[in-house]
Amino acid sequence: MIIIAFSKKLINNIKTKVNIVDLANEYFDVTKKNGYLGIKNGASQNGDFSSIVIYPATNSFFRNSNRHGGDVINFVIETQIEGINNFTDAVNFLKNKIDPNFKIEQQYQKKKLYSDLSREEKINKIKDSHESLLKNLKKDSNNRNVIAYLLNTRKIDKAIVYNELNKKRICQAITPNGSKAVAFIGYNYGLFSAVSFRGISSNSKFKGDLKGCNYDIGWRIYPEQDNKKVIFEDSKVYCFEGYIDMLSYMSLEKQKGNNHDKDIFIACGSANKYKCVENFYIENKSKNDLVICFDNDQAGKELGNILEKSIKDLKLGNNITKEFSYFKDWNEDLIEISKKKLSLSQRKNIAVEKSKKMTIKEKIKTETKDNTSIKGKNLELG
Repeated sequence: MIIIAFSKKLINNIKTKVNIVDLANEYFDVTKKNGYLGIKNGASQNGDFSSIVIYPATNSFFRNSNRHGGDVINFVIETQIEGINNFTDAVNFLKNKIDPNFKIEQQYQKKKLYSDLSREEKINKIKDSHESLLKNLKKDSNNRNVIAYLLNTRKIDKAIVYNELNKKRICQAITPNGSKAVAFIGYNYGLFSAVSFRGISSNSKFKGDLKGCNYDIGWRIYPEQDNKKVIFEDSKVYCFEGYIDMLSYMSLEKQKGNNHDKDIFIACGSANKYKCVENFYIENKSKNDLVICFDNDQAGKELGNILEKSIKDLKLGNNITKEFSYFKDWNEDLIEISKKKLSLSQRKNIAVEKSKKMTIKEKIKTETKDNTSIKGKNLELG
């Protein structure tokens, strides 16, 4: 990892001008217990966050379970927001959230839940998101590189890619640092609700969301009838962590011959942002079946369980099921299938056999070296 030097002024501005409570509200449920603020419904490789206490007066936190604490930068690293686990990435993530009007000593006021907003308040919030996203989204002159990336690198079905382009839900864009990226655009009331970027160059790992995204809504795709969005009684709702996961699942289903013309698809942006699925069910008083298709990892499984319980507690959604990819996520499944003319189950068996052979090989090598045995770790494939 390349170490980047940041100015003391920037670090201080982040510590004093990024509201830790607002940040926590964006990614978790902020709760109040025994006079203290905390968070719930957070899960990642870093575990449970129920012992975290947030202190608005000092813009800081403390995690009782492991005695970690500190400022808003440490908070991002500790809770692994957006998968961030180091100082450099945390600073780069937070520098765009600096609010010059924020004062640490201001009193905490809990934000209204999206479901509690009036229709007018919701529309105004969407308009605010649209104006911010429209201002910051810089579209490229063509979509040539994006098409090549999605078809050749991500192996997304060609017809699905061109449909998304025609619906203007994806486009080629220029990131703030001047590189090319694919932009995934969510809409509500015909306005931008959310825009996420993914770098498309061969060595790029860049991904991120434009400032102003409305995670209460996320990225939604509805079936259409007479050019109008509709929800059929037998529509199923499929929800995913990311947009590429969603397109990959669609591609896999198309290969199987499964038709989803009547179904609704929702991309959350990450597993932590599952509230947009709840909001869909609350807004529509929906009894439609829900299929949770989060990543096949700890965070995906834990937050999928939380979402399932939440919809059941709301007494919405007749049937709730979960589908997991064989590998870590749906795009990895799609790529593995494309490598050879093999079924996914065959690819899975090959991966398992390779893992077993590697484990045995490593064990023998270790025993030969120091005459002691160690336990090998098998590859988790779901």
